[in-house]
Amino acid sequence: MCLQERSNVQEKVLSSARKTGFPCFYSSLEMVMACGGCAGAEDADSHGDEQPCHYSTYHGVDDCEGLHTNVDMQRRLTSLFEATRTITAKEDLLNVLRMRLMVHIAIQEGFTKLMVGDTGTRLAVRVMSNVAQGRGSALALDTGFSDDRHGIAVLLRPMMDFTGKEIVMYNRFHDIRPVTIAAFTTKSSCAASITKLSQTFVLQLQEHFPSTINTICRTAGKICEATDLGSKRPAQCCMCKISLDTSVVVPSALQSVLYSQSLATKAEELSSPSCESTPSLKVPAETNCCENTEPDGGTCCSQRRRDESLCRMTSADLCGMLCYGCRLIIHDMDSIENLPHDMVKAVATQSNRAKIKEEILEFLLDDD
Repeated sequence: MCLQERSNVQEKVLSSARKTGFPCFYSSLEMVMACGGCAGAEDADSHGDEQPCHYSTYHGVDDCEGLHTNVDMQRRLTSLFEATRTITAKEDLLNVLRMRLMVHIAIQEGFTKLMVGDTGTRLAVRVMSNVAQGRGSALALDTGFSDDRHGIAVLLRPMMDFTGKEIVMYNRFHDIRPVTIAAFTTKSSCAASITKLSQTFVLQLQEHFPSTINTICRTAGKICEATDLGSKRPAQCCMCKISLDTSVVVPSALQSVLYSQSLATKAEELSSPSCESTPSLKVPAETNCCENTEPDGGTCCSQRRRDESLCRMTSADLCGMLCYGCRLIIHDMDSIENLPHDMVKAVATQSNRAKIKEEILEFLLDDD
């Protein structure tokens, strides 16, 4: 999408916002590459040192500020999607990046609630696609009314009891014209991606059995997240922020997948069928700022080393800090060089914590 097309979409969205009378915040997707971090509750105290995300504000005036764009970040974002091979992985990556940007702006503005327009139809499709992609452990958060994985900004879905057809009829009766933006699977076949195939499956069932969407949503609402009562702060996926679902015992389906991958790729890091919850990364630990600061006020050498850590990170290292669903995204990438810096920082932080915990484990006392 060129800059002119983006400006046209922006104007259509703002024209709808003018009718509400509420102030709104809008930003371009590439600004997610500059976010200092969409952290959860465990990183709430570190927001003061993070780089703010640039966005624009509309307060009801006719003359609105244009989209804040950055050529370098736009190039990195484009390269990131070009390095992703399958459309299914691109859709998952887009959802993750969009949510990280929205949560970051909400935290930066001091909001504690973030409401999205997920309908029952969209949630039913998400249930089927998540199960097919190995994201069953995240169903409670991805399809529930409240999603508190981000800690500070709680995600709410107030329209989850309405189907997509009901929303369309409401917009029709009240002369509301929603803005339609082309997606990766627009005008493509039903087998273009897992999400597209799940959507076709659910809608065809709904056509012949009108209670399909309601049944799927009610069934998903009975699923709760599995938590470890002995851990106060479970490890989170560095991409989607759900609790890691890779800490499983032998035998398991994940062990079978890892063992099959080790036989197929003969990779050294996957040669053992045993599963480690948080394998160590090849990312240097963070150090305090040294005295080698650039005269023009640039970053110190420790910050530059953190920025360069991604160049030394492999896909296997990164997958150790991701859930199973996000691992599939990384496996479909040809390169991980253009991932957001806050994601790399989260990987380094969890890796350092796991390393320190392993070093002092024998000195810790049990609760008994």
